[in-house]
Amino acid sequence: MKKLFAIAASLALLAGCAAQNKPEPTMTPTTEPSAAPETTGTWQAGIASVTSLKTNDAQADKEGSIEINTTIASLVLDDMGKVVYVSLDTAQNSGAFSNEGLGDAEKNAARPTKKEQGEGYGMIKASSIGKEWHQQAEALEAWMTGKTMEEIMNLPVGEDGKTTEADVMTSCTIGVSDFLAAVEKASQSLQPVANAAAMHSASESELTVKDAAGDALGSVQVNTSYILMGTDEQGTVLFTLLDTAQNQGQFSAEGKVDMEKSQSSLTKGELKDGYGMVKASSIGKEWYQQIEGLTHWMEGKSAAEIGALPVDEAGKTTDPDLMTSCTIGVDGFKALAAKALAD
Repeated sequence: MKKLFAIAASLALLAGCAAQNKPEPTMTPTTEPSAAPETTGTWQAGIASVTSLKTNDAQADKEGSIEINTTIASLVLDDMGKVVYVSLDTAQNSGAFSNEGLGDAEKNAARPTKKEQGEGYGMIKASSIGKEWHQQAEALEAWMTGKTMEEIMNLPVGEDGKTTEADVMTSCTIGVSDFLAAVEKASQSLQPVANAAAMHSASESELTVKDAAGDALGSVQVNTSYILMGTDEQGTVLFTLLDTAQNQGQFSAEGKVDMEKSQSSLTKGELKDGYGMVKASSIGKEWYQQIEGLTHWMEGKSAAEIGALPVDEAGKTTDPDLMTSCTIGVDGFKALAAKALAD
C-alpha cells in the first residue's frame, strides 16, 4: 500500500496551533497543494508480523488442513512519536491433505492477502456494518494515524478480540487483537529512517506441501515475505525494511496433525544468528545480515534500477558489489520490491 504524506504537514500545523493555545482550525477543503513534510528530524519505521495456525485432522470423508495466518504491520512514527503511516494486512494460506497423508495439489496454492482480495474476500454480506474486510482494516489504519503508540494500545478490546470503542465500531467490527499485537511488535523494533514523501508496502506468500510417508511426517509450509519502502518525491528509495515469516505444520501418514510440530515461530529476521545460515554461507553472513546488505543496496535507487538487478537461474544476484554482502536468493525480494513500488 502506498501513502503520500500530505497528512504530515496537517499534523504539524495542528501541533503548532495547540502550542500557541489557539483553538483547532476547522478542516475545510482546499485546492492548494499541501506542503511536503520537512526533511529535517528523524522518523522511525518498523515492520512485524504475528502468526497463528489453525489445524484439522483428515477424516475418511474429509481432508485435513493446516491454515497459517500471518498478520503484518508496517509502521512509521514521526519525531513526536505519532503514527504517520500504518499498513495492516493478513496473509491467510492453507494446505490440505488426505487421511493417507497425501497433499491435495489442486487446493495447495498461495492466495492473495485479505486486503488484496478486496470485494472478493466476501465478508460484506455477513458484516453488521456493511463493510468488506479491507474497508474495515483501512478504517482501523485511519484511526491509528495521528496517534501515539500509547493511545493505540489503549484501544479497548473484548474477549472476542473485537474493539468495544464506540467510534471505531462504526467502521471496524472485525477482530483487532492480532493487528494490535503486530503494531506493538513493529513499534518495538523501530529504526531511524529518512523522512519520506511516500511509503510503499507489500507482501508475497509461497506455500509448499510435502506428503507424509511411513514414519516421515508431511508438512504444510508458508513463507510470507513483507516489505516497507520509503521514497522521495522523485521515487528514489530512501530506506527498505524486509523480513520473512516462515511457518509450518506437520501431519502423519494417517492425516493426523502433530500439534507439537505445528506452532508458529519467529521470523527469519527475528531469529538473527539462531537461523543458522552463517556456517553454510560462502561470505560468512547470517540471513538477516544478507538482507541488510540487500536493503542497503536498494537505497538511492529507482524502481527501474532495482528491477534491473541481474540474477542467475538459481535466483541469486550476479551483481559483483551486492554479491559481497548477499548471496541468498533475491529474485523473490526483487519482485516484492517491484510490487510495493508499483502501488
